[in-house]
Amino acid sequence: MKSFLTLIVISFFMPIVSAGVNEDIAHSIRSTTIVPSPSDTQRTKLGVGELVMLELVPSHNATWTISGGGKINNSTQNVSGTSVVLFEAPADPGSATITATCAVDQKVASITFTTVKPTGLKFSFKQHISSNGIPLEISYLAEVAVLPADVNFQKISIYEDEADATLSGFFTRYAGDSAITKHPKGSPVALTSHVEGRGTIMANPDTISAGTALGNSPTTEYKKYTGGSFEWDIPTKYIINGIDKGKFANGLFKAKITVDASTAIATLSTEKNGEAKASINEDGVKTP
Repeated sequence: MKSFLTLIVISFFMPIVSAGVNEDIAHSIRSTTIVPSPSDTQRTKLGVGELVMLELVPSHNATWTISGGGKINNSTQNVSGTSVVLFEAPADPGSATITATCAVDQKVASITFTTVKPTGLKFSFKQHISSNGIPLEISYLAEVAVLPADVNFQKISIYEDEADATLSGFFTRYAGDSAITKHPKGSPVALTSHVEGRGTIMANPDTISAGTALGNSPTTEYKKYTGGSFEWDIPTKYIINGIDKGKFANGLFKAKITVDASTAIATLSTEKNGEAKASINEDGVKTP
């Protein structure tokens, strides 16, 4: 009799299992960014256009819906043997909640993503490149990184738009010469990599150049350098899926000539956004 009662009690408290689903286990959504940099691939803060792989855990077929921006591929794909769907973050900042309803037990799981737009550019000097041999001329490359650095922006491209120069001192001699003073509209350049802590990197470095035609004149002429400045406040924009979506704080390019009062030697210095600074003097001494 004792063993009979024990058997009844044990049977009474046995969990009921249906179609391979444990009723006591809640579902969740596992997310993994397609590009593995930044290193936190399960973050819910995304850059515009970022792609994320979503999986219902425990793994079952599910119906996926989205509220907010972005889009999901609702056809299940096989990635490394796991059934997943893909979420593409929207082209504009905002939030999106994605819900999965399990096809077996109708339980629901959801996840919310926040999408941010690019907010800034960081220019870093890379290396000098050859120039035309004019005494006061400098050309160099600068790495361009898109910020913030804690998301990935490899879905966007960036370009510089037209700008007119502001001239003072020495450079006023070029006033009216649009070939020199007009910054042309550039072609979009893709972002092809991300560096932890630095941001998403433009495929090709920026070429920064400045100089003066006085180097082609006799020595007595180019020694007549005077102080002055040349500035382009360049509208720098980004596009996604071929559509203009926004503008960075302008990419301020500055070139300045200073003349040492004691030696009369002129120095040309340049910078972009207050960074990527370089200079050269009439003796050909460059920094960095």
